[in-house]
Amino acid sequence: MSLQNPSLNFARILVLTASSVYGTNFAIVKMLDNEMPVSVSAMLRFCLAATVVTVLTATCNNKGGGGEPMAAVAGLEIGAWYCLGYLAQAQGLESTDASKSAFFNALAVIIVPILDSLFRGKRLGLQGFSSVAFALLGVGMLELGPAMASGKVIRVTRGDAYCLAQAIAFGIGYWRLEHVSTKYPAQAGLITVGQLVGVALGSTLFCVLMQQFPTLVQLQGWLSNGFTVAAMVWTALISTALALYLETVALKTISASELTILMTSVSLFGSAFAYLTMGETMPPIGMLGGLLILLGCISSALGGGGGSKGDQNNNSRIPNKKDVSSWLASIDILEMTVEKRKMV
Repeated sequence: MSLQNPSLNFARILVLTASSVYGTNFAIVKMLDNEMPVSVSAMLRFCLAATVVTVLTATCNNKGGGGEPMAAVAGLEIGAWYCLGYLAQAQGLESTDASKSAFFNALAVIIVPILDSLFRGKRLGLQGFSSVAFALLGVGMLELGPAMASGKVIRVTRGDAYCLAQAIAFGIGYWRLEHVSTKYPAQAGLITVGQLVGVALGSTLFCVLMQQFPTLVQLQGWLSNGFTVAAMVWTALISTALALYLETVALKTISASELTILMTSVSLFGSAFAYLTMGETMPPIGMLGGLLILLGCISSALGGGGGSKGDQNNNSRIPNKKDVSSWLASIDILEMTVEKRKMV
C-alpha cells in the first residue's frame, strides 16, 4: 500500500477515510460559528490550511528535487471555481432554506456527467446512472424529506438561482480536478496547495467585502480560547487539508465517478458524529435517505462508478472517468444541514 501508486482497494479506503474526517467537520464548524462570524471562521481555517500545506509541500519538494509549479497553478484555478461556488451559496442562503440549498448543491453530481458528455463525448452507463440516482435521491430525502413530511411548502425563490449557480461552479471545479489530477499524477501536494490557496484568497476577499475582517484584539480574544484553537487546527489541517489531499491521491487510481458516489457517505458520517457529540437525531425519512446513499456506494463499488482508471481504459463498456463532485456535494450538504438544525 503506497500513496505514490495506491491499489484500487487502498484508494477506496483513502476515499472513505476522507469521508469520515469530513464528517467531523460540520459539528465542529457549528461550534466555531458560535464563537465568531462565519466569514471569519472560514477565512482563518482556509488560510491556516493553505499556509501549513504550502510549507510542508515546499519542504518535501526541496528534499525530493522539486515539483512542477504548473500543478499548483492548475490547482489555483480549481480553487477559484470553488470560491465562486461558496459566494453563490452565501447569496442563495439569504432567501433560500438551507435544506433546499443543500439539495441544489448535490446537483454537482449531475453537472459533471453533463460536462463530460458535452466536451469529452463520454456517456454515463446504466449502472453508473443508477449509482448517481441512488445517491441523489438519498440526499434529497435526507435534506428535503423531513420538511416535506411535516407539511412544509417548498417555494421557488430568487435564491434558488444562486443555489443552482453554486452547483454549476462546484461541478466545473470538480470536472477540472479530474483532468488536473490525471495530467499531474505525481503532484498531489502541489495541486492541493493550489486549491487551498485559491479558496483562502477568495474567503479573505469575501471577509473584507462583508466588512468583517477581524482586528488584532478580536483575534487575541478568540485564540485565547483553547477549544477554539483546537477546533481551528482540526478543521483546517485534518478535515479540510488532509481529506482533500487523500481525495487527490485516490484519484491516481480510482475512477472519479466512483469517488463521487463514495463521498456521499459524508452525510452518514456527519450525522453519526453529530449524534455522538451533540445528540442530534435523524427522522425516519432521513434514515431512509441514508440507506439509499449506502446503496449508491455499494452499487458504485460493485462497478457502477466505473472501477479504476485502468479498468476504464481497458474496458469499452465503461468509457467515462467522472469527477469529484462529492467534496462539495458532501461538505456543503452537511454544512447546510447543520445550519438548518441550528435554525430549528
